[in-house]
Amino acid sequence: MANKKEVKSHIESVSEIQTLTGAMYMIASTKLRRAKNDLKNARGCFSALHNILPELSSHKEIKESRYFRKNETGSVGIVVITADKGLAGSYNYNVIRKTNALIEEHEGAKLFVVGDYGKQYYVKHKANVQEDFSFSSEGYVLRTARNVTDILLEQFDEGKLSEIYVVFTDFSGGMSAEVKAERLLPFSCEEGEKASETEFFPSTEEVVRTVVPTYATIFLYGAITDSFCCEQNARMTAMDAANRNAEKLIDELSVKYDHIRQNTITQEIIEVSAGVNRQRQKGE
Repeated sequence: MANKKEVKSHIESVSEIQTLTGAMYMIASTKLRRAKNDLKNARGCFSALHNILPELSSHKEIKESRYFRKNETGSVGIVVITADKGLAGSYNYNVIRKTNALIEEHEGAKLFVVGDYGKQYYVKHKANVQEDFSFSSEGYVLRTARNVTDILLEQFDEGKLSEIYVVFTDFSGGMSAEVKAERLLPFSCEEGEKASETEFFPSTEEVVRTVVPTYATIFLYGAITDSFCCEQNARMTAMDAANRNAEKLIDELSVKYDHIRQNTITQEIIEVSAGVNRQRQKGE
């Protein structure tokens, strides 16, 4: 049976953990609040760009662009967006499970991993990781999105990639989050759509050169920010559960501590009483 000192030490250790998880909950809450604002702006910008695609895809010249048809050569590229850290419940596990299912569908797929957690996992499992990116500071998400876009477009233009998918976690604003795998390139082009007579300035080629990198960057920026929101939300949930478990354990240990203390006091009283009785017997 544990003594009073051991139980007290256990209570102190759990209390320290509870303080830590409480602080992590508050940090995640602050990060989530900031990321929500970034996500709102990203979705507005992406929506505006997304509305341009139907007009572009219906233009007879642009329909023949490599960005609107699958490359005959090259591997499938998969952008995987995980967290830089753990302690976020099943968040990272769900992303990796979705990615692994996609890898099974596309043999020889090339991975472009965003987040240290995914990098460590896929390097350990000897997957075909082409590039990895970190975004420890949420202030550099746009820069990360641009870097990823530059590498993806370079390989797509060179025919090294036939298609590009992005695996990310969609933040709906509630407690639930859905892991999605969406195709970034090539863009979908509806068959039989009426050809557009819209003229593009300075040229059709120049418009495509401008729109495609911008669209891809905003898409990735939104996907990373979406995932970041889900990560923080998952971390808040995990830390809240840890907090409640710690509080429950402290209550149980406190009862145990009081029980041991009462037994100790009772034992001391018995010993004192026994000593007094012995002294009386000697006096008689």
